[in-house]
Amino acid sequence: MNSDEASLYAAPDEWASIDLVYEAALSELEFQSKQWEEADARLRLLLGFIGIIVAGALAAAGQSPEKLPDPVALLIAVAVVSLLVASGISVVGYRPREFHRPPDVIALRIEYLTRSPAETKLAVVDAMLTAYPENTRIIAEKLRAYRWALGWMVASIVLLALAIISKLVISKLLT
Repeated sequence: MNSDEASLYAAPDEWASIDLVYEAALSELEFQSKQWEEADARLRLLLGFIGIIVAGALAAAGQSPEKLPDPVALLIAVAVVSLLVASGISVVGYRPREFHRPPDVIALRIEYLTRSPAETKLAVVDAMLTAYPENTRIIAEKLRAYRWALGWMVASIVLLALAIISKLVISKLLT
């Protein structure tokens, strides 16, 4: 806190609500941490599903005793490509990033060891409030990546379903 800010506040021993403000900031940071973990869990689950679907699509395409008709092969190829796009989006969303969880204990020790507890709590709250927007931005990016990857995965599932239906229809027409 600089000298201009200090003049705006009463003396630190008169900050009766600093504990309440600190607890609210800590609660928000914990909520963000849970959102972060949930976004990562969604992306991990999506990557697992994508891997299973790709393996199944490639196995089904490779085990066909007869040559696949061109429209069916094209649908499968486009579905696999869209699954690869979905996995790329998921990986980008899931890439390791730092969750900002202040305070930096070393800086806290150096700067605030001899200060009043109220001043130290205010500094911690200020650090939390500085980290909050960055965490919010990264969580939003993770959730956006999840939504896009999910859309690509659903599109590929529809394409694979169309490929199966097309193969059945073409087989019936040829017999």
